[in-house]
Amino acid sequence: RDLSVSIDGTAIDVTKIMEQNPRRVGEVVIEINVANSTLDKKQKQILESAALNCPVAKSVHPDLIQTVHFKYP
Repeated sequence: RDLSVSIDGTAIDVTKIMEQNPRRVGEVVIEINVANSTLDKKQKQILESAALNCPVAKSVHPDLIQTVHFKYP
């Protein structure tokens, strides 16, 4: 869906948290810093839903914890 809004300047920080035995990535913490301060509540909900339900998020192993935080100005 095209919201016709700009996400220019948005930055994403990803931190991986490792597990032992077996050594693997146990959790990814994703912080999405949205630069656009004009998004309304509905646009934020659509953006967050798209990010949380993207094919990549749904394709990783179910044991991998995905912690996602959205920050708005």
